[in-house]
Amino acid sequence: MKSPTVKLKIIDTAERLFAQKGYHGISVRDITKAADVRLASVNYYFKTKERLYHEILERRAKIIIKDRRDRLASMPESGLNPTQAIRQICSAIISPLFEKLISNEPGWRSYVAVVAKFTSSEITPGEDPSTLNALNEVSLEFISALNKFSIHPTDQQAHMAYQMLTGTALYAMVNNGRLSHLSDGEYRSDDYPAILETTLEFTVAGVEKLLTGQ
Repeated sequence: MKSPTVKLKIIDTAERLFAQKGYHGISVRDITKAADVRLASVNYYFKTKERLYHEILERRAKIIIKDRRDRLASMPESGLNPTQAIRQICSAIISPLFEKLISNEPGWRSYVAVVAKFTSSEITPGEDPSTLNALNEVSLEFISALNKFSIHPTDQQAHMAYQMLTGTALYAMVNNGRLSHLSDGEYRSDDYPAILETTLEFTVAGVEKLLTGQ
């Protein structure tokens, strides 16, 4: 019988290790040794290292995707000026993951590090289309929402605004120590409530400028 405890142990351990060293920096043997399980367990539960990697991305992505969609759906259809609406859309995109970091729920900080590597240079062979398709679908929903406030004849600026928004937010979420180092410890790289508010102010201003020229 398959043990969900063993499977979850492998996923949690692999998530932490991938966060530290990236997909290519960790072997299956590294994972099973750290998880204290048999080497054959990864093949038994996941078949391949790639499938394990994508299950790590998928399990938390589902939570964030649902939260983002719920927030977008709850926005009022009227009564907001462009600045207010753009702020709510931007918040719906970036706040769900920031709030997980603020709550300090186990694993989310590792997940953010894994996603940051995945979106930059860690795309692996055999990408899982279901995970990527789900992320793409919700991204396009938000691009469409942003484009409603664009003065441009195409949705190119909305696409670019979404790219800049999510890229900036993801970098801000990763606790790489730069803020702490540059401020000599006066400001912390893991002060997520302050970083969330600053990221919102910065990205809303940029998105609004790109879309409306104001």
